[in-house]
Amino acid sequence: MRAGRRWTIGRPAISWSGAQVTLDYSAWLRPGETLEVAADTFYGGAGINAGKGVECLQIVDTGTVGPGRYGSPAATPQLVEVLPGGTAYRVTFDAAPSGPLGYVLRYAFQAQDMSTLDPLHYGHRGLLRTNWSAPSAILQGETLRRWLPSWEVEVIV
Repeated sequence: MRAGRRWTIGRPAISWSGAQVTLDYSAWLRPGETLEVAADTFYGGAGINAGKGVECLQIVDTGTVGPGRYGSPAATPQLVEVLPGGTAYRVTFDAAPSGPLGYVLRYAFQAQDMSTLDPLHYGHRGLLRTNWSAPSAILQGETLRRWLPSWEVEVIV
């Protein structure tokens, strides 16, 4: 936080319409701030899906916490776009999500082995951020960005 402005961006308002989900961040953005999608090459192009970090998995065990809770994709992301006005994303999936017990929609929680990549990157990451930027006060020549944090929302049926 700098000069009294809040830094953290919370979970978006989420609404489904068939195979499309809208992620509305308008409650978290500063005046004049809009959403954007970073280039696919940001992490060397490694480990980022078509959802730019958004994924939808089946819930296979409601009694488990951790890796055994989720299974195969409930729907596969095909496209992420910023909606007019710049305060929301629309993610288009190959189908409406489904699963025997429900599904989880999440961002920047993908499970992957990144230990062999050079340079190394954290496995939980995405390409969604805002247009806010500022020069770093500590690292000369570096630009700070306001990246969207991880979140997940379960839908139990």
